[in-house]
Amino acid sequence: MLQIFYHFGKFFNSPQSTTCVDNRKHQELTASDSAAPCGGATKMVDVQAVADLFKKLTTGGDAQASVSEIAALVKDNGPAVLASAGIANKLKDAMEDSKSAEAREGALQALAALSENPLTEPYLTSLLPVVLERLADKVGSVRTAAEASLLAVCGNASPYSVERITTVLYEGMAMARNWQTKVGALNGLKQLTKTGPRQIARCLPDIVPKVTECFADAKEQVKAAAKEATTACFLVNGNRDIEKFVPELVSCIARPAETTDCIHKLAATTFVQQVEAAPLAIIVPLLVRGLRERTTAIKRKSCVIIDNMAKLVDNPADAAPFLPKLIPELEKVK
Repeated sequence: MLQIFYHFGKFFNSPQSTTCVDNRKHQELTASDSAAPCGGATKMVDVQAVADLFKKLTTGGDAQASVSEIAALVKDNGPAVLASAGIANKLKDAMEDSKSAEAREGALQALAALSENPLTEPYLTSLLPVVLERLADKVGSVRTAAEASLLAVCGNASPYSVERITTVLYEGMAMARNWQTKVGALNGLKQLTKTGPRQIARCLPDIVPKVTECFADAKEQVKAAAKEATTACFLVNGNRDIEKFVPELVSCIARPAETTDCIHKLAATTFVQQVEAAPLAIIVPLLVRGLRERTTAIKRKSCVIIDNMAKLVDNPADAAPFLPKLIPELEKVK
């Protein structure tokens, strides 16, 4: 079994493996670039008209009418006006206006409306860090608007932007953030499993450590959101052999004492589907815990699972990121 993993390690350090990884990154960047605005030449927009719209939006007037007018203006003149007419910057300034809850709420509502236009995405995703901050706003209506705005952006995003958005959401899950921000970020991640399930599956090696930290949060709301987001992410891993164990695998994160029972169930399973990085990202943390168990039988069964899954890995590059975690533990028990 160790020989199989050593073979993977050699492959990963080879020029062929590097080329595979570089090609995938190039494809992702190319796909991301294709999401850029293609609305043609930008029309000239009356700067004063934009200023008047934002005044109505942020001063407690008919905010909903202003939201609709801003969305219509961008639709009629092309998404590039978000930059050329300063609309994106005005939205950011309004969301950060500490003196006016109306301004913060109105800007968030406008952002949600603008996200329905797919061509605005490259401009709006840059505002997500501010939206995450507003999830913990001291005013309830602003928090509600921030949550709706984040879910709208995540729900309307193109699959090509999913990886970029998840990177922003990771920042919202950090231990130092307010619990409302963590919950919102986790809910956004859950939403992305519907927007780009394949892209989320590809991000699982990065997602799993981030969401796992949230299971240890002091707030029950964060733990509950983490469980829902993790379950949604695990279910899109693409491996039917693993899908039926998702509830147990998620439960093991919250309750490590259940590791033994889960190992027993996995060891009794015949894996037949090709194993890629996504299912490995889900299973490896459990297997590492299994290899560290005191009971010899559990260590042996963990090794059996690893051996069975290793034989189904067609592309060694899928297994390579997990070798530093598995090989030291296998060395200890061999």
